[in-house]
Amino acid sequence: MKNRRYHLTKWDVVLMAALAMTSVVLFAVVCRLPRSPGMYVEVSVSGTVTQQLPLAEDGIFVIQGIGGTNTLTIADGRARITDADCPDAVCVRAHGIKQTGEQIICLPHQVICEIVGDEPDLDVILP
Repeated sequence: MKNRRYHLTKWDVVLMAALAMTSVVLFAVVCRLPRSPGMYVEVSVSGTVTQQLPLAEDGIFVIQGIGGTNTLTIADGRARITDADCPDAVCVRAHGIKQTGEQIICLPHQVICEIVGDEPDLDVILP
């Protein structure tokens, strides 16, 4: 088998640059789309919704997950996991969430905290 070398042509470079610029523009547009502020934190453990807590009321809540506990703190319209007894504590390092659709997930305890609004989010509207 011969050792073949491929060389980029001028048009290959132009095509790659155009694709990269298109990706950057699309990313910027998606990031700038307005999101509605959420109304509730929906807490799920192992796929089952266990609590729905209003973001308007500050408080500290203990969530009993699978094999451990997480502490959810709601303050100033944001929700954060402030303590967890899982080995890696990735959920504790996550930033506070307040926009509809944002989530904090603790995989070891199978806990998901998701911001939801009053209206259900629609993915598709059928005729």
